[in-house]
Amino acid sequence: MNSSTKRKAIVSVVLVAVLALSATNVLDSFCRSTIDQSGEAYLDGTLKKALYTYGVARLSNGLISVFQSATVGVGVTVGFGEFLDPFNDLIERFSFVMLLSTASLGIQKVLMEIGAWLGLKILLSVSMLFLLIGTWLPRLFNIDLSGIGVKLLLIALFVRFLIPVVGVAGNMIDSLFLETRYEESIQAAKEINESVDLDDITGGKLSAEGREEAGFFDKFLQMTDTAALKAKFEAVKEKLADLVPRLIDLIVVFMIQTILLPLIVLWIMIYLFKQIGGSFTAPAYPARRVAV
Repeated sequence: MNSSTKRKAIVSVVLVAVLALSATNVLDSFCRSTIDQSGEAYLDGTLKKALYTYGVARLSNGLISVFQSATVGVGVTVGFGEFLDPFNDLIERFSFVMLLSTASLGIQKVLMEIGAWLGLKILLSVSMLFLLIGTWLPRLFNIDLSGIGVKLLLIALFVRFLIPVVGVAGNMIDSLFLETRYEESIQAAKEINESVDLDDITGGKLSAEGREEAGFFDKFLQMTDTAALKAKFEAVKEKLADLVPRLIDLIVVFMIQTILLPLIVLWIMIYLFKQIGGSFTAPAYPARRVAV
């Protein structure tokens, strides 16, 4: 057996071994216990934070809606309720961002499961078959089987490890830069929600039940006490103003984690795929001349 045949035999043994491992759960179990575990932990943790933050946003939105409905019907205080519209719009848009982030995380979890099956079970197995045949028959029917096998192998790795790499990178960035910002912002937003009370506007005189039972004379007295109402409203306005930068910080955190980071990792992996795949381009064979 010459050196070339011996080399092909060794390569074939390796390819058959990888093919056998990809057809079973050995490689999948190894990946799940290593990189997948970190990626899944990151996605699950971020999803829980996104759902909790979405709940805090909806609570703020409901609180402002209560204030707006509480001021309607008290004459001069109608303008106060209208002033709350920008805050309400911001919180509604923030809620939409959180809903989008939650959907993105859910999609990534599904794609991780699909990638584990498609990348290892299907694409990797097919790539090993092409490489195995191409080892002994480099150009079958003028087709570069080895080149196709290499490209399928790269695609298999890309599909299999895209989302786990996003999770690992996200976990690192979160622990280094975003975790403290998130904890401070969500705690501050929660405290602001808890500190704002309907009594800050109505002074306890205009609850939902009390407004139905109040007579014309009581409403008239409330309308004349505009200075007290303005003072109460200013207190609420200051608290809501403190809430705005916290919401902006949370938007930044989740936009980076759920939208920007996956796009960056996707771009990097596509770039590497093109660079590595381009180096395996099949050489051009000169056309044979037909003797006349």
